[in-house]
Amino acid sequence: MVTGDGTFSTKEKKGYSIVHIDLYNDDMSLGYVVQNHIDRLIKEFYPTLPNAHKREFKNSYPKVIQHTKNSQKLRFSNIRLGRVLDELFNFNKNTKLRVPEVIFKGKKETVKGYLKGLFTADATVNRINNDNIPTFAIQLASIKRELLEDVQILLSNFGIHSKITKMRDSKKGAFSYISKSGEVREYSSNPLYRLNINGNSAVKFIDEVGFIGRKQTEALNILAEREKLGYSREGRKKEKFLVEIKEINYIGKEDVYDTTQLYNHSLIFNGLVTGNCTEIFQNTNPNHYKVKVVYEDRSVDTFEEEEIVRVDSGIEKPAKKITALDTLNGKKIWIVEKEEIDGDTAVCNLASVNLSKINREEDIKRVVPTAIRMLDNVIDLNFYPLEKVKNTNSSSRAIGLGVMGEAQMLAESKIRWGSDEHLLKIDEIMEAISYYAIG
Repeated sequence: MVTGDGTFSTKEKKGYSIVHIDLYNDDMSLGYVVQNHIDRLIKEFYPTLPNAHKREFKNSYPKVIQHTKNSQKLRFSNIRLGRVLDELFNFNKNTKLRVPEVIFKGKKETVKGYLKGLFTADATVNRINNDNIPTFAIQLASIKRELLEDVQILLSNFGIHSKITKMRDSKKGAFSYISKSGEVREYSSNPLYRLNINGNSAVKFIDEVGFIGRKQTEALNILAEREKLGYSREGRKKEKFLVEIKEINYIGKEDVYDTTQLYNHSLIFNGLVTGNCTEIFQNTNPNHYKVKVVYEDRSVDTFEEEEIVRVDSGIEKPAKKITALDTLNGKKIWIVEKEEIDGDTAVCNLASVNLSKINREEDIKRVVPTAIRMLDNVIDLNFYPLEKVKNTNSSSRAIGLGVMGEAQMLAESKIRWGSDEHLLKIDEIMEAISYYAIG
């Protein structure tokens, strides 16, 4: 809600952030919910901040303000919440128009809470009647296109399709007016952008994320009205997560990094669930330590950190717990050191067979062994930035030979995607590729 109807100011002397959250008119009824969330955040995080005990950082309670002649707002002004957001999460007046890093790193419920607050504060639910069949669209406007692009990525993680359009240019929003003193003043404006959620994705937003309060009720009432008329909550037309590439421009070279997720080897990049390459995670292990025990006679023993060792006193302990007070096999220990051992770090070494050109057994027999030999040569001829990377690749010699052009091959052969004929053909091709790769 801070990203939406929130602002930041600064305490003059110390430069501490003060956050202001405004609820307008009907949304003022959400004050109790907002206050509870503020209290919970302050209770959990504020005591960890320096000088949290000082009275100058006292809490404040919301005030009703006459915003305009026909509009009121409920304002929450809180220096404690401002400090928590700024000092712990780098969320302040300079960063509020981008999705905070803590949200991208957060759990599903964290992302859901952020989206729920933002859309409750700033989005609209627009009723649409198509041939007297009610439905709705959800729209979120902002002067910061980058914010909407960040939100678009978060929404895609819930399977919600959205589209960003420009509502106005900066010139169209500019105007001039005469002040009370008779002075002519120019009012400039920023371009305005809108994120649109339509069709089944709008329904999915209500089910997966939702609003707080009135807007959620509006959307649910429209869905209930559809069902009362005999229509399903969702339409028959499904959104397609497709983007048309209009042009490709060369912008120079950039550094490329490998990313490894050690637990389930799955990550999300720009809303796309991506898995680590098999040849990467099978041959990647983190750095670890070994325990080096040096005796007074200068002999040495080396143990793994967690290896259980029985010292002369009869006690069994992990090697990392051995000290100079222990003795082993009658020998006094002079010093115990930890020695860092490089883990395994593999790199991608990949090639693809173009099935639109190579799909007959005689072609596969000719091409695949050459591709395998070429990939294996790359291991020896490649440049490695780190010694441990070269050692890993030299020992495992992992390679990956994949395929591309499957859809084109099927189209040229007039075979329908997903048909039995398709499955039989690709099974025969992959069996041949596997056979000649191994052979």
